[in-house]
Order: sequence, then structure tokens, then C-alpha cells
Amino acid sequence: MTMKKMRQTMNKSKLKSFAPQARNKLRDLISAKALRFGIDFKNEKFLESDSVEIREKSAAIKELKEQINTASFDETLEQIAYTWFNRFIALRFMEVNGYLKTRPLSASGDFTTPDILTEAQSGTLDDSLDIDRTKLLDLLSKNELESAYQLLLVAMFNQFNDSMPYMFERINDYTELLMPDGLLSEHSIIKDIVEGVDEDDWKDVQIIGWLYQFYISEKKDEVMGKKYTQDEIPAATQLFTPHWIVCYMVENSLGKLWLANNPDSNLRENMNYYIEEEELERFPIINSPEEITFLDPCTGSGHALVYAFDLLMKIYEERGYDTKDAITHILTKNLYGLEIDDRATALANYALSMRAMHYYPKFLRRLKISPNVFAMKNLTVSQEALDEYAKEIGTDLITNNLIENLELFREGKTFGSLIVPTVANTDDILESLEARDLSGNLFIRDTHEEILSIIKLMHFLQKEYTCVVTNPPYMGSKGMNKELSAFVKKNYPDSKADLFACFMERCLEFTVDDGLMAMINQHSWMFLSSYEKLRIKLLENHKIDTLVHLGPRAFEEIGGEVVQSVAFVLQKGKS
Repeated sequence: MTMKKMRQTMNKSKLKSFAPQARNKLRDLISAKALRFGIDFKNEKFLESDSVEIREKSAAIKELKEQINTASFDETLEQIAYTWFNRFIALRFMEVNGYLKTRPLSASGDFTTPDILTEAQSGTLDDSLDIDRTKLLDLLSKNELESAYQLLLVAMFNQFNDSMPYMFERINDYTELLMPDGLLSEHSIIKDIVEGVDEDDWKDVQIIGWLYQFYISEKKDEVMGKKYTQDEIPAATQLFTPHWIVCYMVENSLGKLWLANNPDSNLRENMNYYIEEEELERFPIINSPEEITFLDPCTGSGHALVYAFDLLMKIYEERGYDTKDAITHILTKNLYGLEIDDRATALANYALSMRAMHYYPKFLRRLKISPNVFAMKNLTVSQEALDEYAKEIGTDLITNNLIENLELFREGKTFGSLIVPTVANTDDILESLEARDLSGNLFIRDTHEEILSIIKLMHFLQKEYTCVVTNPPYMGSKGMNKELSAFVKKNYPDSKADLFACFMERCLEFTVDDGLMAMINQHSWMFLSSYEKLRIKLLENHKIDTLVHLGPRAFEEIGGEVVQSVAFVLQKGKS
């Protein structure tokens, strides 16, 4: 057994202080700007205000107020702040790694003005950037550089909407309205991002996950020790997995299955955490790398999927595939993820796209593939709308069983991938529903689109995968809200004491017969009486392939996380 710990070069202590500071600064900047438009986020009220600017931007202000009334002041502020943080760090990663034609946030050489603005001033701006050039020239002629720069950034964000819609959704009018001011100043949030994080750290795509972990750290502290609402579950339960643990889990599941099918493969030379032991007695037959299916049902920011991507690239290379075809197969056939957090889902898809860019720099322009990482959804249509939809489509397709399964998604973002749909023919249902032209019926059309998206989720929740690897949420019964508590008691009676234990059972359901499931979780399931039935079920029905008892310091990189941990690989089925 060889387990060489890789040297950690990323300055995580710097990231840990930077990300929450950036969050708070963005919230302050956005709050300050909102006062100009009669929105007082601090005191949570609308002010009686009037100005030429308010009248000019009345539509965006109305949209902002509607969003606040739908959600809340704080939730709206948090969403806008994170949107800007997300976009800025995404651009920073791409510019440092040379994936952009120009530097939008920083300057080359000894200059201080971002390259994109310098190019606009000199008339050498990239012709492919979709921007109102008349407006841009007018702002530049008036020396309104701040407004010109904001216009350039929004154009760049929108440019990526086509290739990365999961990360760069078209910016809402109210979000653009509250774009932070002073972006060219010495104290701007962009200057903080450029100077506050070592440039070398941006070379590693893991930085995206680490920044998100630290960005939500204060929110995590705020909600800990209580029963969590649906919106609080992600912050309370997300924990970025140290890289060497990801390596252990992926290498001893995905890597092991490949070696079982290809004993002469040189893949083991690339796996520092692979445990050499007796060969698998049985395993799924894999004739081609295209047949591998790898799922992380609690994806987070995609750490396990990104490492699986790298390992799969080595496998495809070994089989003689060209780079473009290998990337296409990996993103369309091999890798899948499910997640309750929309933000983390976007980051996971972005991280996979950036990994594809690493191997094939023309990826965004030539392939434009959206990875298969999906956010769970809540069913929001009313029962009346659902009944009307069933009447319109026909009860032969929208059966009572399908409706019962759809109802589980009333709490889709609470139950997550613990949901086990019982609809057997989702492929056929999707094909039939997608063929229906409902464009003329606005009421039915909206219901139709929502139901289609949930049935697509059912499809991935029903599939079985050759490898399942995850770091599940840790939440004891005391933290579960009443809906989640009732759900796990009903569906996971032997593992209901903690979500991580429920996911042990669920992940084995996701796994094909003889496939491998790898996980890191709390070690309490090995010892406590509340997990006795779970232990018996595991030992009688499955095989523990490898197990590494880690103790309390596995997550010390994050700081403050003292979790007694164990990482293991289980093989589905009796030995």
C-alpha cells in the first residue's frame, strides 16, 4: 500500500480570510448603491425617493422590489452579492490561466488599468465582444471610465451565457443595477480579488471550491446548532473534501474497476493513493471507457468529479482517443452529479468546463457542452395546476403514480438525491412530453416546463452507476426539520440517525451490482447502537473493499472542523 501525501501549495489561510471579507464588502457596496434607488437593505424598508436616475431605471427598481417581496431583503442582498463574487472569481480564474483573449480584471506588465479597458481606449478591443460600441465610445469620449468599464464587464459576462449558461446566466436588470461602484479604484472589490489571492493559486481549479467553502463560512456559523430550514441546509452541511481523500476515493473505485477490467493498464502509475491488495473477485464488465458511469450525488463544487475527469482522461489516452473525443465522452457519458445547492451546482459545472479547457483550449468555442451536474428542484405548481395539466395531457401519461412521485419534489431541495422515484419509464414519458406543442397555452406551458425538468431529474435519480463517490451531508436528527425527519424515518429507518448514514444506503442503491461505492463520513456508524441494523445490513449484503480510519484531523485544512472521519470503498453485493 502506497499513500504519498501531495505537497499542498495553495495558501488556504489567505483564502479563508479573503472570501468572507469579500462577501461582507460586496454586501456593503451593494447596500450603499441601493440607497440611491430607495432600497434600504440595512433597515429592510423602501424609501420615498425620486431622481432622474430613479425614473430612468424604474423598471429595474420595480423588478428588484418584487424580488425582495418574494424572498426577503437579506436573501436578495445575498443573492446579488454572490452573483457578482461568482462572476469576478470566474473571470479571474480564466484570465490567469490564459483562457481569455484579454485580461478583464487586471493589467499586463507595469500598467494599472485592466487590459480590456486599455484596449477599448486604444480602439483594439476584440471585435467578437457583443457590446453597444456607440455607447462605449460616448462614455470614453466623456472620460467616464468607470461606466465604460462596467459596460465592458457586463458584455463579457453575457458573452459566456452561450457557452456556460449555468455560471453566466443573463444578468437580471436589478442585478446589473446594483453592480458595485468604484471598480477601478485602489480599494475596489476587483483589486481585492487580484491582489488578495496569490496568482499561482488560481492555476488550480480547486480554488473555486475552496473559495465557496470559505465564502459561506460565516453563514454556516450563523445557522449551526438549530433545526435547519431548506435554505440553510447547504451552508450547514457543505464541507470541501481535502484533495488526498478525493484521490483515495476515486482511485480505489473508478481506478480499481478499470484495473480489474484491464490488468495490464498503466493507470496505477498515476494513482498515488491506490491501495494494492487482492484483486476483485467480481466486477462489472467494462469493454470501453465510454461504458463507465460515475456519480457524485452530493456534488458540492465538484471536487470528486474534477479528479475523476483527470483519471478518465488518462484512461481515454491509454485507449488512443483524441483529446476532443475524450472530453466529449467524459462530459456526456461518464460523469454525473446531483446537488441541492444551485450555487454549488454552477461551480461544479464551471470547474469541469475549466478542466476541459485545460486539456482542450478551444472547448468553449468548439464543443459548448454543459456537464451533467444538476440541481434538485422544488415542485412549485399548485395541485389545481397539476390536475389541469393531467387533464390536458391525458391520465395515460400523467398517471397517479407519476403525480405521487412529482409530489415528493415539493421538498426536492430538502430531500435531495435521497429521493427514489418509482416511475419505471421516465425516458418514454420525457419523449412523449417533449413532443407536445403547448406554446399556445401559457398556463399549461409553464406547468409543462417545470414538470419536464423534474422528470429529467427522476431519470438520473433512477439510473445505476458503475462508481458512486461522495462526501455526504452530516446532519443528525436534531438538526432535521419536520419534513426531512419524517422522510428519513419512513424511507431510511435503519440509518435515520444522520443524513450521512442515509446516504450510505442510497449510494448503494445508485450503484450497479458488483460496482464500487466510495465515501467519507463520520465514523459513528461503525460503533453506535443506533446504527446496529445498518451495520448488519452492510455486512450481510455487501463487501467492505478498503477502509481508512482517519480520526479527528482529516478536515483540519478547513479549520475548526473536528470530525471523527472514516473513508471507505464498498462493493455492492455479497462476497
